[in-house]
Order: sequence, then structure tokens, then C-alpha cells
Amino acid sequence: MTAREALLFGGRLLGGGRGREVALILAGACAWPVERLFLEPSRPLEPVAWERYRDNLKKRFAGVPLQYLLGEAGFWSLSLRVDPRVLVPRPETETLVETVLELADGLERPRIADVGTGSGCIGLALAVELPHARIHATDVSADALAVARENAAACGATNVFFHRGDLLAALPDEIKLNFLVSNPPYVATGDLPGLPPEVRAEPRLALDGGGDGLYFYRRLLADGVDRVRPGGLAVLELGFGQGPAVRELARGTPWRPLPFRDDLAGIERVAVFRREP
Repeated sequence: MTAREALLFGGRLLGGGRGREVALILAGACAWPVERLFLEPSRPLEPVAWERYRDNLKKRFAGVPLQYLLGEAGFWSLSLRVDPRVLVPRPETETLVETVLELADGLERPRIADVGTGSGCIGLALAVELPHARIHATDVSADALAVARENAAACGATNVFFHRGDLLAALPDEIKLNFLVSNPPYVATGDLPGLPPEVRAEPRLALDGGGDGLYFYRRLLADGVDRVRPGGLAVLELGFGQGPAVRELARGTPWRPLPFRDDLAGIERVAVFRREP
């Protein structure tokens, strides 16, 4: 089986318009640069690479995320390890990072909590861009923290500190924050079965936002009052259409809503609240 024949096989299995995925899966199975597939189309595959390729094509056809098959995902300026222990980083989450960087401009040594860090994508992107910040990344999942620590080591991020535990309760009591940052689980429990297969392959713990999808927003805003300094900010990713409900959660609390931010698709994606004295 040559590289050209393998690409044709994969294209027939996955269907039209997915040639890039097929090439990435084949290159990963062979441990080749993608370019080699096209520069050396007659190059034969090793039997073990062919078997690995076929297995990964079947998994992709069944809905396993491409990033899990490749073992990595790009986010911000980083290449991060990902596997079924963590959520796949989404491009729209970069809007969250952009928002924090804009709001942190001028702060010398901000303290930032990345709550529910998963792969570490948010905290590590902020750590790279804000080398003088102290990033405290929390997760209830030991498996997720293991992935995040590996990514931190690979990125050389020495200003990220990991804490295992439930949301903000994972942080030592003495830590007071300038920023509470999170991409919390926000899918309503009843909507989980209707998600695409590749999303259902991701950790349910990172998706399930409770009966109305707002469980973690309630907790983060309630618990954050005592953990964020007056004048500090909560910056939270939103699911589609959740902006009005999350604004309402802050009514009657010390959190004052600032302008929310849209992602590149024009969808309201990031909630911003200031902690009033």
C-alpha cells in the first residue's frame, strides 16, 4: 500500500471534503510530515503504520475527535497534548484569552485563576502572554491535571500552579484574585444525548452544566465574591444564547456586568463582570 493508495482509501471511507483529515491521520500513523505524503506518493507504508491508519480511520468514522487520534491540538500559539481525559480546545475559547489580555493590560503581577483548566489551554496561553502573572489552574479531575501539567512542562510555563479540587475551593485560602477565568461546563444535561458523536466522546464532566446549563455559573459567581479582590473581574465563556441568563444571575450581587464579548462568528461568547466593593 502506497501513500497515494492509502489517501484514496481514507477518502472513500470518510467521504468527500475530508481530505485534510485523512492526510493528517495518515501522516500521524506513519510518523511522517504531511508534506511527505504528497512529495513521495509512491512511498510504501510499513505494515504497522497501515494497521494503525485503518484503526484510526474507523475511530474517526465512529466519531472520535480528530485531535484525540493525533494526540494534539493547536490553541492560541501553543501545540497542546489532548486525549480522552480532557476537552478538545475550541477556537472560540481564544476570545476568552483575548478578553483577559485586554483587561489585564497595565497590571504588573495579576493573580489569575483558570477554573476547570482541563488541558490547561486557557491558563497556559495566559501564562505565555503574561509572564509576570501568577496563574492558578484548578480541576477536580486528576487525569485532566496530569495532561495540563504535561502541557505546562512542554510550554516551559513556570508561572502556572496546579490545584486539584472543586472549582475555587481548590485554591489556598490566602489567594485573592484579580481575575476569575473559566470555560465551565455549560451544556444542559438533557441536551447531552443530542450532541454530535465527537462531542459525546469528550469527558462528560467537562460538558454537563446541570439541568439548565447554568449550574457552574451560579457557583462561580457565588463563590467568587470572597475570592476576587474588589475591582477584580470574572471572565467566563458562554454557551450559545446564555448571555441574558448569566447576566440575570448577577442581579443583586456584587458583580456588575461589563460589555460581553462576541467571538469571530458574532456569537456572544464571553461574560465579563467586575467585583464591586
